[in-house]
Amino acid sequence: MSVGSQDTFFIDFLKEHRCMTLATASLDGKPEAATVQYVIDGGSLLINTFVHYRKFSNLVENPVVACVVTAIDETRTLQFEATALLLENEAALDAKQKMLAKDPDFENFFSAEHTRFFKLQVTWARLRDYTKTPVHVQEVNF
Repeated sequence: MSVGSQDTFFIDFLKEHRCMTLATASLDGKPEAATVQYVIDGGSLLINTFVHYRKFSNLVENPVVACVVTAIDETRTLQFEATALLLENEAALDAKQKMLAKDPDFENFFSAEHTRFFKLQVTWARLRDYTKTPVHVQEVNF
């Protein structure tokens, strides 16, 4: 994803938050939704999970995901779709360091043998602001 000046609403909103709901599905369509922390990496997001979680196998088998971030006061929501890429070797180490920089208290979690890191490459995003009348909607395809 290449983020231009017209797309800053997406990154700006993500910077205000730490967690999102990540929806995945297995190849046979069985859905799962989980709350995950993320780190912004340019125009993409970094997440992590354990290899024994359904989320891991879903991301590997079917990398298309949907996510939602909701403002704490529930007045704004960001929905987006992305493609997940399993990071390996140096890319995984880089992701780990970026996540540790944001949340150093999670070092044991990020350093666990069964932890894996993914990059979410956003393909579409929509922000709704319910504080405005009519509701303000910003949408972008990448």
